[in-house]
Amino acid sequence: MNLSTRGELLATNRPTPRYIDEHFARVEDRWDADAHPDGYVSMCIAENKLVWDLLGPKLAAGREVPSRVVEYDAMVGTASFREALAIFLERHIVGRQIDPDHVIALAGAGTVLEMLFYTIADPGEGILVPTPSYS
Repeated sequence: MNLSTRGELLATNRPTPRYIDEHFARVEDRWDADAHPDGYVSMCIAENKLVWDLLGPKLAAGREVPSRVVEYDAMVGTASFREALAIFLERHIVGRQIDPDHVIALAGAGTVLEMLFYTIADPGEGILVPTPSYS
């Protein structure tokens, strides 16, 4: 099976907007009133870290949860999650080694189907989906 024209473009180019790349390049230099008053203030990402002092202890009551869970991460899923998922798939489903860079985690079946269809179909082509479905 061949990829669509859009899929080929995505496979050869980084699909994230430039401002996202700029944000992640500066994430270690972020502003903090006490520790880093001259740091980077992100105006392009809507992360609500103001609730972490309330949310953190509630989440930590059940297990240790790092504060980074309220921050944006890679658009294809957190690297550690994709690594764990690749290991799970290797051991229990596929039976062979899987490169975590070839694993993508998305938010819901609708998003997965949209990404798949965008990648394999060119504009004007159709895809038949049985109902009920999440597409």
